Amino acid sequence: MEGWIIGLHLLSAHFGDLDPGAHPRRVTPGIYAVAPSGATAGAYRNSIDRDTVYAGWTWRTGWNAGPLTDITLTAAAATGYSEAKIVPLVAVAATIGDGNYAPRILWVPHRTQPVSLAIERRF
Repeated sequence: MEGWIIGLHLLSAHFGDLDPGAHPRRVTPGIYAVAPSGATAGAYRNSIDRDTVYAGWTWRTGWNAGPLTDITLTAAAATGYSEAKIVPLVAVAATIGDGNYAPRILWVPHRTQPVSLAIERRF
């Protein structure tokens, strides 16, 4: 990574199968940081209305696709979900544009297929 990144989690939508009776939150506020080394940590209010804290690692892929830049892969351990006290979290993300402030789209390859929007500031 080139420098520090501070991000704000904003919104989430699910495109996969949800648990019966689930009514997921669309607004999922939170904050995260990615160190120049790739160490990553954050917290947010998840889509099932619980607090989530996570820590892990983010790798840059080196692949850019037009307006989608800085495509990354994050692997982390997360709390706040009903499957277990700590669950694995894998996310693929892409920044839109390359300014100091940029929106970021994240996709988690999970049965519920969440897609989230964040905004980042690079330092």
